[in-house]
This record gives sequence, structure tokens and C-alpha cells, in this order.
Amino acid sequence: MQLFCIVLGGVVPFALWTQSLTRWPVSRVALFGNLIPVSTTAWAWILLNETVSPSFGLSICLVLSGVFLGHSDWPLTASPAKSKN
Repeated sequence: MQLFCIVLGGVVPFALWTQSLTRWPVSRVALFGNLIPVSTTAWAWILLNETVSPSFGLSICLVLSGVFLGHSDWPLTASPAKSKN
């Protein structure tokens, strides 16, 4: 079981992260590095019945929100400068 946690929680996400470097810019791929500890902890919780703190759910939500916001394409709108004459 511990081998599954290592492979599914660490090796697979790192391989996906490395593969995504060929498709996306580094600035976007770097955000996926935040998901590796989340997946490792989640697999340990599921497969090994490891105890996690109550704040684990909140931290997952914050990490996923950060990755989602980082990958969102926000329109760049610049308001024209108002001159006082």
C-alpha cells in the first residue's frame, strides 16, 4: 500500500508535471507543483488511513483555488489615464 502512495501520490503527479512542460509555459506549469503534496497526502489518507488534521480540507480548497486562478485567463484591461487640465 505504501508503494501505491509513493507512485500515485508522488511519481505520477511529477511525471505529469514534467510532461506538461512541453505544452505550457513554465509560469503555468509551476503552479502544478503545489498539487504534488496535496495528492500525496490524499492518497496516504485514502489508502493508508492516515489521520489528517481538520484544516486539510481548507488547505486543499485554497491550493486548488490558487492553481485554478493561476490558470485562468484574465482579460488585461487598462483604463486610460485621466488627465486634469
